[in-house]
Amino acid sequence: MKLNCVVLQSFKRVKKRTKADLQAELDRLSRQLDTATAVDLDSAPSSSLIPLSPDTNVSSRVHQVSLSNAGPEQTPSQSPSNPMTNMHGRPLAPATTSPTISHTGVASALTPTSSQTLEDLEFCGAQIDDCFSLFLTHYAPKVHVFDTVLDPNACHPQSPLLFWTIVTIGARKYSQDPTILMLLAPKVIELAQRSIFHRENPLSTLQAFLLLTIWPMPVDTMHKDISPVLAGAMLNLAVAIGLHVHGVGQDFSRTTLRHEENERIFRAKLWLSCLIASQSCTISNGLPPPIVLDTYDYVSKGRDALSGVPIELRFRRKLSQTVSIAILELGRAVLSVDEPGGASSLKSIIGVFMWQLSQLDSECSDQPNHFFLSCARLQIQSFHFFIRSPEIDSTSLVQLYIVACTVIEAIVKMDGTEDVAGSSTAYIQKMLLLAAFVILRITRSHLAPTLDLERGRKAYFALIFYCRRVSLQDSDLSSRAGVILTQLWTSKNAFENSDGTVDCLTLRCRSRLSMSVVFDCFWRWRREFAGQATPYEEPRNDKGATVADAPANNQISPAAFPAADLEYSQYMLSSWSPQGTFPDYGWAATLDLPIETWNAFQLESEVGEGRTAFGATQDFPATQLSSVVS
Repeated sequence: MKLNCVVLQSFKRVKKRTKADLQAELDRLSRQLDTATAVDLDSAPSSSLIPLSPDTNVSSRVHQVSLSNAGPEQTPSQSPSNPMTNMHGRPLAPATTSPTISHTGVASALTPTSSQTLEDLEFCGAQIDDCFSLFLTHYAPKVHVFDTVLDPNACHPQSPLLFWTIVTIGARKYSQDPTILMLLAPKVIELAQRSIFHRENPLSTLQAFLLLTIWPMPVDTMHKDISPVLAGAMLNLAVAIGLHVHGVGQDFSRTTLRHEENERIFRAKLWLSCLIASQSCTISNGLPPPIVLDTYDYVSKGRDALSGVPIELRFRRKLSQTVSIAILELGRAVLSVDEPGGASSLKSIIGVFMWQLSQLDSECSDQPNHFFLSCARLQIQSFHFFIRSPEIDSTSLVQLYIVACTVIEAIVKMDGTEDVAGSSTAYIQKMLLLAAFVILRITRSHLAPTLDLERGRKAYFALIFYCRRVSLQDSDLSSRAGVILTQLWTSKNAFENSDGTVDCLTLRCRSRLSMSVVFDCFWRWRREFAGQATPYEEPRNDKGATVADAPANNQISPAAFPAADLEYSQYMLSSWSPQGTFPDYGWAATLDLPIETWNAFQLESEVGEGRTAFGATQDFPATQLSSVVS
């Protein structure tokens, strides 16, 4: 064609716009049109907030979650309810807007993010922007109570606690300055402690407590972890302002409130999130979970109280309530497990609640929900360890072993596609520890010949590497968990009694509910590697002899399990001395449960079905157990 090829110096390659970019542009233009109409309305009160969408040239000013991070029931054009609240604890703007507030009361996205100071620490606007963006991308979608757009300049004056909590949690993944998390963590904890007795901005305070309960600040010992305290304070504050009652909380306010639909939905989502987080935190710490009477199970005037709430959040609430009731009932049964008929009663109750969990299988909408359901099965079946030999059910323990492997395999699979480790919650980490110690105990018992040992070994070592990825600081709880798992796996004496018998299945620590399995292993680690004497007496039978979990000729030597990944094991063993401070997971807990309503808990019709479905009175061949729990 005899055309000349000319290279223009001004040419600049432009990246092709994605579907998410086009959708965001469409939403921006739509909101600008709505805003222009709203500004022309002279009847609007001067104090009302007029939402403006951010300009494309200031995309770093207001952070947006990409289309891939939207929840299952939301799109960028349907943002969840607004996290910001006014001084009366009510949302500042409708759920589909992002409040960016100026001194005139009008939203604006044209001013840069201001630098902020907390005591002697100062952070520039760019650092704050980055941390907010990381929070909205990796953490906010998991809690359902934060908007997909959030202005730091509006957040700080309304709730400094929420602002610095968001910055600190976002800093967990901020590689450009890893010191932010270390510097802010103790100061955020102090802010939270001071906020417990203040009633200003209660909804913002609840949001901050919710985040600190789900993602606690990194500590080197659980003695310093305030998440169980915050979980209790959070739930009590939520009840005090009426979140447990469907509606806008008029009965708990001194002023007349507007009955807006977006506020009703926001309060419902915040209540469910607080309840789930509080129950999960207490259960994973081996404490009795709280049960609160709310009104969200009832349909008023043909209307579902949970309309507008994501399906995932509804499922998590139902699952959390079921597990909490199960933990309390099983905790009571454990108190009499050594009495005549006590073991049979405990097995029956386990079967009942396992049947209830099986009814939730059809409601699992995605892979995370399947994972949480497996964690629930793991917690309930772990109560089999409270039954002493010879009444212990070997078939149930093999089934428990399969569930434990499934839990770890599920998180490893999700981590490979979604980077779950980077935003792993404290609850998930402790459930994985429970699964690992279940595998460790059962593989060291007389049941080893009936197990798929290679599957358990792979899951166990995968969790050690997962702990390393989750760790945020040297010698934090995740880092130490990896060390403890490594050392207990290579130990030959951790489960050995004073008379030389091996006792892997009997619990000595028996007051931490399902997490007793974990805390018992911690004590065995302390005895083996930290040189501390065990505070527990060895269990004895009627003849006064020490009770082992099986005859000596059925014991499996730890040497029979190849210590794969030896190089990593040696690194872990040499990276931290057992003489250092052990993570004290807090020991003050009892099973004194003053619950008055247990007589109304009638499940006789389900007991038979549960026992038939899960073999409370039947023996399953080991080869058939995989299909039972899958």
